[in-house]
Amino acid sequence: MWNILPGILSRNFPTISASGSAAAETLGEAKFVICAGSDMGRIQMDSAVVIYKDADGVPDEIPAGMNAVAVVDSGNPQLMELVRETKLPAITCGLSPRDTLTLTSFGEDSAMLGLQRLVTCFDGTVAEPQEIPLKLSGPIDSYTLMAAASAFILSGNIARLKYAIF
Repeated sequence: MWNILPGILSRNFPTISASGSAAAETLGEAKFVICAGSDMGRIQMDSAVVIYKDADGVPDEIPAGMNAVAVVDSGNPQLMELVRETKLPAITCGLSPRDTLTLTSFGEDSAMLGLQRLVTCFDGTVAEPQEIPLKLSGPIDSYTLMAAASAFILSGNIARLKYAIF
């Protein structure tokens, strides 16, 4: 299911899928870069949503000056620890009351996302705790859905999230 994330984001935002080294030359107007691997050294963006699938993708360090936020599956303790070591602020996704994002319901064609903490968006606005209805067009795993929703929220497009189809 993870491979559908670039499609979800690119339908709604300028997005590039690339390895870290290739992304530097092709950013243009991209709002999101989805990196394969952990080489972020040449990526130059003002803001970045860094979505981690597993511990293999965690970089040793984030480029200086990058305003980045990690999106992490709280059900993966090894990944949580590695991200904590990068000192990146993180949005945790899972089914715990401690997570930033959770799913309060999850069906075949809809889901209800629970934003349980204040999130400061890249544009400086604040997304307040709320429940957000989501429309699903097909099968999607819960972490991919929450990771995509995190990107919408961080971009300051929480209203757009309510009308997106996942």
